Amino acid sequence: VTVRMLNTFFTPGRSVGTIMDVTFTINQEGVTGSYALNSFYRMDSESQSLFRALLIAAAALAFSHLIISVVSWKIGRSVPQLWESVGLRAFDVIIRIVIIAYCIARVIARESADSNFFDRDFNKLIEVPWSSPDSSFEDKFQQFFDGVSQVTAAMSNESKWKSFAYFLIYVLFFRLIVYCCAHPRIAFLVNAAREAADDLIHYSVNFILAFVFTAFLGYWMLGTDYPQYQTMQQSLYRHLRFILWEMDWPFPAPSVFFLLHHVTFIVLIVLVLINFFLAIIIDSFANVKRAVRECKVDRNLLADAWYVSSAWVLSLKYGWPNKEKMLATIDEEIDDEWVSLEMLSALSCFHGKPNDAAESIFTFYKQNFSVLTELPEEDEEEEGGGECVKCCCCEREALTGPPGVTEAQEASKELQGVTAGEVHVLREQLAVTMQALEEMRKELAKRKEGGR
Repeated sequence: VTVRMLNTFFTPGRSVGTIMDVTFTINQEGVTGSYALNSFYRMDSESQSLFRALLIAAAALAFSHLIISVVSWKIGRSVPQLWESVGLRAFDVIIRIVIIAYCIARVIARESADSNFFDRDFNKLIEVPWSSPDSSFEDKFQQFFDGVSQVTAAMSNESKWKSFAYFLIYVLFFRLIVYCCAHPRIAFLVNAAREAADDLIHYSVNFILAFVFTAFLGYWMLGTDYPQYQTMQQSLYRHLRFILWEMDWPFPAPSVFFLLHHVTFIVLIVLVLINFFLAIIIDSFANVKRAVRECKVDRNLLADAWYVSSAWVLSLKYGWPNKEKMLATIDEEIDDEWVSLEMLSALSCFHGKPNDAAESIFTFYKQNFSVLTELPEEDEEEEGGGECVKCCCCEREALTGPPGVTEAQEASKELQGVTAGEVHVLREQLAVTMQALEEMRKELAKRKEGGR
């Protein structure tokens, strides 16, 4: 037998209405009860105007960023270069379209809604003439349940809007974390997760198997004696609470099977597997920190933000070419890893640009990134005594923004004091070594033929 009670509370001055739904269920095991409180708040005219203005502003910002993203994608400019991934760009476009559609639909729904339904429907509930002999009980109940259904429908509609907005904000929260990859010193969360992804996938297999198996074992063995294990869902929930150290032990003293089950779960899951998870995360974080520490190009977040802003202002002032186009031109037209001012000025991407464009960009990176100009004296003589800027992997990332962790690892390896002259010597030594190995291979082949 199920008994359901509906109570309504309405405060006209505060424009707050609440429906309390109390349900009692009577069966052979006894009486169980549950309740739910659903409240609805009617915004005043000032709050509605502010809410409408915020929705329009959010839609306008999303639309402007959508236009910027599409235009920058079309002309080949990355904002920033980190988001070269087509998947991320497509996701950004889709999520902004969803934001715009949600804001517009929300404004339309607010404008088309009946502004008096709140007072009318809640008053209908409050003003049911229960004690009046002029109305039949059928009419009274009909009036009451009509009001309840209308108020419940309005609350359900508002709850759907709220749930969709929560999901949208939840997705944007994770997108915000990914945006932190714009600088390696604040990208440790994403980079550590990427570093630990393979280990976490294999770890999750062991954890899920152990967690579900122990929950099923508790449900199968203890479900008839302890209400916490009466269903599989309750058993899983209790084990989840155990992981959070919310342990409630029954009184009087539990059975031997109860103690054995819980000791096994605590040792295997709480003490062993959870600490394995922490060890994987800490090890990945240590690798990320080591890679960031070894990178010689990036500085702290504020300094790099200043350099990026300065480079943008100077690019507008002196007419710098597109950075991606300039890097591609360097790859095509320059074979050396060092670039002099004369070599930079001769690039095809500077044709048609102001005369001081190449000089300004050369001076900017020379003054602000000293690691790019560590040219030894003997290499300066080879280059004719002129000033040069190194154009290896790490420095090219510096032209387009701070590198990620993977790029930082590769860049730090290229900056271990290897100069242009040393590279030439290493190439000659490698050629001699390869020739010696080829002669040894031929000698071994002759010996094998002679043995046969």
